[in-house]
Amino acid sequence: MMLSRILFAILILWVPWSAWGQDQGVLGGPVWYGGLHSSHLISIEGDGDFLGRTQSVYGGTPSIPMDKGGQLGLTVGARWATGWWAEMELGRVDSSTNSETWLGSGIRDQDIFQLDGEIESKVFMVNVGYDLERLEKWATPYFRVGLGLAENTIDATLTVEYLSQVWEGTTFEGESPNHEVFPSGKVTEFAWSTAFGVKKRISDRLFARLEYSYQDIGDVWSEADENTDLVMISGLRSPQVGIRMEFDFR
Repeated sequence: MMLSRILFAILILWVPWSAWGQDQGVLGGPVWYGGLHSSHLISIEGDGDFLGRTQSVYGGTPSIPMDKGGQLGLTVGARWATGWWAEMELGRVDSSTNSETWLGSGIRDQDIFQLDGEIESKVFMVNVGYDLERLEKWATPYFRVGLGLAENTIDATLTVEYLSQVWEGTTFEGESPNHEVFPSGKVTEFAWSTAFGVKKRISDRLFARLEYSYQDIGDVWSEADENTDLVMISGLRSPQVGIRMEFDFR
């Protein structure tokens, strides 16, 4: 399923760009290159929320922010003398929820929650960029935009200490802590990114790019457990800083 969507993304994103380039004379004499990149996620804007029967009946469950993450990837692309370039990128993003404990609210204001969520995302992008060679000093500034797909997978475990008065006399009373493992979930989402940075020639065929980017890879949610509860991470958006190494094939 993911492969078919990747092929579809190539058709809808790469083919129109190629046709435009041919009309503009941009695609004459391309230089093909391969690349490696690594990025640190400065922050992650997504929050983990608990959904389902328990939340709808009792409420009071907190939103738990994401904590950290990083990205590794490969690129193959073509560069033209006009400064335009286009590439296909395949990357992996690993991120996790904040490991701190959080209090509930309302009738659950004494309950203590901890969500251990690990998210793995396989991201396919088609990027188009432009080198601002007229502004070159010690390095060449550039910008790029990208569209693609992300296959997001989540594994999550919820730990709850039932300390609020609402649980007195129920089966939850005395369960401290209670560990609940949610079934893994996998979701394919639309993804996009934008970036700017500087490119520096290291040798005749080797370049380095220092880059700031912003990436949105959508949402992810677990499968529902036996109580019809699940965890949803909404809005996996992140500013990133990273380095890209490119090697010309010519």
